[in-house]
Amino acid sequence: MPPETSKELAVRLLDYPEHQWENLVGEWCADDKSMRLEVLRIAAENRNARDFVEDLQNRISLLTKETLLSGMPIPDRIAGYKVLKKIGDGGSSTVYLVEANGGNAALKLLRRGFEGSILLQQTGELEEADNLFREAVDVIYTVWGKRHPYMAFILNGYSGLHQLRGLYDLAEADLHTALEIGREVFPDTHPFIAVALHNLGKLYAETGDYNEAISHYRDSLKLRRGSLPSGHPDIASSLDGLAMVLIQTDLAAEAEPLLREALEIRLNAFDEKDWRVAQVEAHLGRSLLRQGKIREAEPLLIKSHRSLQASRGDHDPHTLRALEDINSLRSAVAPAFAY
Repeated sequence: MPPETSKELAVRLLDYPEHQWENLVGEWCADDKSMRLEVLRIAAENRNARDFVEDLQNRISLLTKETLLSGMPIPDRIAGYKVLKKIGDGGSSTVYLVEANGGNAALKLLRRGFEGSILLQQTGELEEADNLFREAVDVIYTVWGKRHPYMAFILNGYSGLHQLRGLYDLAEADLHTALEIGREVFPDTHPFIAVALHNLGKLYAETGDYNEAISHYRDSLKLRRGSLPSGHPDIASSLDGLAMVLIQTDLAAEAEPLLREALEIRLNAFDEKDWRVAQVEAHLGRSLLRQGKIREAEPLLIKSHRSLQASRGDHDPHTLRALEDINSLRSAVAPAFAY
């Protein structure tokens, strides 16, 4: 029987409580440290995918209830018919009075399963999440049309699921459509436009299209600087995203001041032990390490790794990436370094 791959071992690992992961991977991978870290990374990403799906179900259910039950305006038209008023809500539908064929008629809009409890607890059920998004898109299209603000919001979310599943072309298409709708229906300074630009930057960074990533992150940052109060956490997110791409493209020196500004913002916005502070500290440490500034990088990398361990756990991708930076630091100063 051929040896199991890192992905196969990670799938096996998900059947066990997280506090057992380290020992199990140590047994399975023996002395292969690189494979051990890879297995832990994949397992953590899959766990995060499961958490994403559970949150997704809650958010889409909430959107649908608000759309069809309360809190949202009654649509002007449904399927081409002029809506006169909402008659009432049933257990699985909402009934509207509409103009049809020169007279009035009752039109029932089914909610098609959104009231049911869909529990997406296991990795691999992302297809069910995709069905939920399709339902949400269909509902919004039927009630408000394809160029409504709600469509922009749902497509922005749908793109995240596509990206998680590795469907990058679909993710890109949905984000561009969401951005187009946003620019049609919102003012130029609306926060949604900055969000869509930021998410496009993140997508392009993940797919290795660094020029596009830098361009979209810069546009997002410019918009947020112009529309948000100085020191807003969203500005830090754009700074951090842009800086990470600059590091990837060997522009660590250019990334450093952006990360220092992002760190200052997050220190003012969050508790010093918050994982978002540690994340930027790790990225700043990485920038300094890439520039050969070992003495400055060392305390940041050690502190951020310990903080991420405490707040996110040993197997979180952020923690594992910080550990990789620690190992790079060790290599740079070995054999004197001790941690």
